Amino acid sequence: MQDKVPDASTLSQTRRRRFLDSDIYQQIFDEIVELACRKGLVTGEVLYTDSTHLKASANKNKFDVQRVEVKPVEYLAQLEEAISEDARRTASAS
Repeated sequence: MQDKVPDASTLSQTRRRRFLDSDIYQQIFDEIVELACRKGLVTGEVLYTDSTHLKASANKNKFDVQRVEVKPVEYLAQLEEAISEDARRTASAS
């Protein structure tokens, strides 16, 4: 309880590297979300993401609301692929 809390990037890199062949983080995440839904704390109707890795040409006054139903594991796979593709494009451009 006295140890420093790990940085978010440390947790992310651990998930990506150490547990690459394991879905334990996904299982824990899914269980937490399911518990929150059962307790009425979340509905799953709105998704906020950390888009640190996404480049955008954003206009705050123009947006589309889209309802997308995708399992978290599918979303994470799509996100990882988008990050990898962006890294490949960036590497080939330099």
